[in-house]
Amino acid sequence: MLYEEYQLMYRNDHTDKYHHLPPIDIAIKISKTLHQRFSVSDLTQGLKHRIADKYDITDASVHKLTNLLEEDFQYQEITSSK
Repeated sequence: MLYEEYQLMYRNDHTDKYHHLPPIDIAIKISKTLHQRFSVSDLTQGLKHRIADKYDITDASVHKLTNLLEEDFQYQEITSSK
């Protein structure tokens, strides 16, 4: 997933005050970790809670981000188009 694609989704995500996607700087860090270390089946509810606590975001934000990054049982990394 490209940085620009994520920015577009982030700006257009106004579904709920507390269930939005995390800011791009946090999303990049989370996506890199997920892409390098985990497959989709590895991510448990407890791990999602720990990610949310570490980055001071809501559990719903982590859930929404992981759903967005999920592709073919792997997580995509948010990368620059450069």
